[in-house]
Amino acid sequence: MNASVERAFALLGGPILDVSSAARVGAETLRAVHLLPLQLVDLARMTTIVLAALSARWPVMLASYSLLKAASEEFRFLPHAMKIVGDISVAFVKHQIDRAPIPAKS
Repeated sequence: MNASVERAFALLGGPILDVSSAARVGAETLRAVHLLPLQLVDLARMTTIVLAALSARWPVMLASYSLLKAASEEFRFLPHAMKIVGDISVAFVKHQIDRAPIPAKS
């Protein structure tokens, strides 16, 4: 199931949406997933999927910031869920930065 979810969310990084709109769709989906009575995908995994989709098109810092900004509105009254999204966003950015090749000095 995760592969099909990842393919669906890859559309967020497509050419139709700007980063703010894509982040808003991602944040709205995260809230909907979090509020489901039966969670098929946990919030942390779903956050990672959304961040991966956004960072496929935009720089990871911009993708993370945009998602956090949109999520702060969606999770205004759900501080525990917002903390999960925030923690996963920070970890995702750190992981992407650690994986990035170090530029050679001239």
